[in-house]
Amino acid sequence: MLALAVFVMVLGGGVWAYAAATRPEPKVVEHKAPVTGMAGLTGQAEGPTTKTVVEPEPRLVDNAGPAAFRLGLSFAIGYFLAWGIRAFAKMTLLVFGMLGVALILLT
Repeated sequence: MLALAVFVMVLGGGVWAYAAATRPEPKVVEHKAPVTGMAGLTGQAEGPTTKTVVEPEPRLVDNAGPAAFRLGLSFAIGYFLAWGIRAFAKMTLLVFGMLGVALILLT
């Protein structure tokens, strides 16, 4: 299971890097405001120009890579955390068992 989690983590990191490398650039769209009011009477043909940045639509690969990486990493962290707790519990039981046997033998 741990090997599978590491595989998913590495695969997710690769997909994340691919998504970052192939992400399309945002487009800048220029809008010309219509002429209204007194500006139309003064002979201006066009109003002021405004620029808007249009972000591209999110792709599935943009979200799948980080999600797979986090899934594999969280499983690996949980595995090692549980392994550490189990080792701590074993050692604690061993130490208290030895103390109990020593106490019984001393009395």
